[in-house]
Amino acid sequence: MPVLDEAVKTAIDELASGSVQAVSTLTLMVLRDKCSFVQFQWITTAFYEILNSGRLQRAKEENAKDQSVHPTLQVMALRSLACIVPEGALQEAEAKETCDALLIHWPSILEWILYLKSDYVDRSCIDVAFRVRAKRSIVDFIGLILHADLRPIVPTMFQSPGLLYTLTSLWRLEVEDPNFSCCNDGKDEMAPVYCTPGILDCWQAIFMHTEGWSWDDLVALFDNDGALLASTALAHLRHDIAQVPMDYDRIICDIHLMTTFSIKESVCMGLLKQGSMPTVVSLMFSLARSNELPPDAPPLVTKALSYACWYIRSYVEGGDGLTWITQVIKAGLLEALLLVEPWMKYLPDPDDWEPLQELYGEIFPKYSIHRPVLELLAKAHKDIEAAGLPEKMQKDTLVSVAWGDFDGALRSRLPLLTKDGTINYWCQNVKCGKSRPAAEFKQCTGCLQVYYCSKECQSLDWKYGGHQNYCHTIQKRRARESTCFLRHVIFPDCNRS
Repeated sequence: MPVLDEAVKTAIDELASGSVQAVSTLTLMVLRDKCSFVQFQWITTAFYEILNSGRLQRAKEENAKDQSVHPTLQVMALRSLACIVPEGALQEAEAKETCDALLIHWPSILEWILYLKSDYVDRSCIDVAFRVRAKRSIVDFIGLILHADLRPIVPTMFQSPGLLYTLTSLWRLEVEDPNFSCCNDGKDEMAPVYCTPGILDCWQAIFMHTEGWSWDDLVALFDNDGALLASTALAHLRHDIAQVPMDYDRIICDIHLMTTFSIKESVCMGLLKQGSMPTVVSLMFSLARSNELPPDAPPLVTKALSYACWYIRSYVEGGDGLTWITQVIKAGLLEALLLVEPWMKYLPDPDDWEPLQELYGEIFPKYSIHRPVLELLAKAHKDIEAAGLPEKMQKDTLVSVAWGDFDGALRSRLPLLTKDGTINYWCQNVKCGKSRPAAEFKQCTGCLQVYYCSKECQSLDWKYGGHQNYCHTIQKRRARESTCFLRHVIFPDCNRS
């Protein structure tokens, strides 16, 4: 049944007089009753008027007199616009008019967004329920950029002073205070429409290759602290992994943001040092073992698995590489990669799985020249064989071929472990120097290259023997026992070639 013009005008008059119920009535006329485009324009114009600069000035004056008075009508209007504006962009001709109207009113809307953020969301003395509603309205309105038909608004919005800082600070707030989580906990009738990681992912995809893009400007939003940006991104991923059920779209955005932001070295190292690699491997196990999924979930799970592989492959060699390679092997990456195989049918392009092939075919064999890594690979390989996972793989698939290459390379080096076991190591503490078989020594967990006969010797060498400096500059020096083992690896490889 068509929406009557008189009904729309009556609701608009009620909105202008301050009726909160009128916000819901007008919103439903667009979303449920499918009003005409002309009526849609009347409704959006009425909401824009609620968010004009004159009303903002009056709101500030009222707040100065009585801080218990909140701009509820404006928060609801902002949220309703986030819900209904996409409806006006369904047709190409109407989309332009819708974008033009929004851009005309954008300056006053931005003023409202900045005011709500600074005077309500950021102030702990304000009722937390209203702070949450204000925060969600801000995020949802900015989330309009996720609609392809509304992309013309993006440059103007994000060139506006303060908007990107507002968005990134809300992204940080979501993991600092559980009240502001982007998840809907069912306690608030204003469930989130858009998620902050998704908006940020869309923003960086649009702007990263533009002339004005600057990684330094991005880090500056976090007080020039790449580690703080890293901790925010990783906290979002860990939070979303813990949700039941998982929101796979959010997981995908989280990993993609981590991968992209890691182009900045300070962010990359911040993520690595805070445990991003084991976290992503753990996620892969959770995803690969998912069952009883809704029909639309498997492609999303597969995309998340592919993104996880890309992140690991892109940054596992960060710094000297040994630390992160060791972490992912201990976390079970060899097995996790095998568990990906049943999901690959949902993402059949081989290019999406290039990281998996490189990890098995290049990265693991390359780092197996280090005895500690070879030992870890040997143990993981043995466990995988005992579980019968290779026999469960289909023949001649991308995974089975990659595993076969890795299996052959590893088996060719396994005899070196037995041979190397007869070599004596020296306690690296210069005041000790005891010589014993390798198996009787304790390994430094930092550099993975130096051995001690006791914890006491390790502590003394760290404080007085120079190991602290060595541990931080591992690429410049190798312990005698590692060099000896490297010779055992290199000579056979040279002979084969």
